[in-house]
Amino acid sequence: MTLYITADDLGRGCKAVREHESRDAMYKISRELIEQRWGDAEATADALGVLLLTWNQAAYRYGAFDYTRLQIFLEANATILDEYRAMRLEDIAILDTLRLSQLFNALLDALVTASGRRSPVGAGKALHLLAPRMCPLWDNKIARQYGCALYGAPGSAAKYGRFTQRIKEVLTALAAGQPLAELEAELNAQARFPKPILKFVDEYNYALYTYGWISDQ
Repeated sequence: MTLYITADDLGRGCKAVREHESRDAMYKISRELIEQRWGDAEATADALGVLLLTWNQAAYRYGAFDYTRLQIFLEANATILDEYRAMRLEDIAILDTLRLSQLFNALLDALVTASGRRSPVGAGKALHLLAPRMCPLWDNKIARQYGCALYGAPGSAAKYGRFTQRIKEVLTALAAGQPLAELEAELNAQARFPKPILKFVDEYNYALYTYGWISDQ
């Protein structure tokens, strides 16, 4: 299953997000903090909290994750996270979905709440912040449209690997019409602050599937 998105589609989706959620402040602040303090696990954990406790408040409203546990995850996985930060999803010949799923599962456990709740949506958002050109964002409605419907945390790591592969296919289709660097630059000319192409793809998915601000016609 592949969902094709054109450059025009992407532009419509991003425009809708700008009109409905113009500032996107938490994403901007979290990205900037991580860029500035990369390598500092404590600071990176704090930056992830800035976004997760606002964007994913439904999962954490009755209890946040343990920042120390998250910091330990960041320290233990520093090598693979460094690798992923240097990678672009569209440039990978064969995606190692098993390795990605294992990292996702470890982060899912690192973000567990005191009540034992694990949020696949939160883990996906956190991975994107940690590796913004390699790891896509998702939510429940978006995952369903890509054939990766979420029914809680069990099995979600494999589904995230599958979802990432499908987003890679979307990027390949986009690149056939226009170089992605050029498309990203055009979209950033309209954005309030610089974003990677994966964030723009998420904005299209968010505008279409999460809120229905645009149609796929």
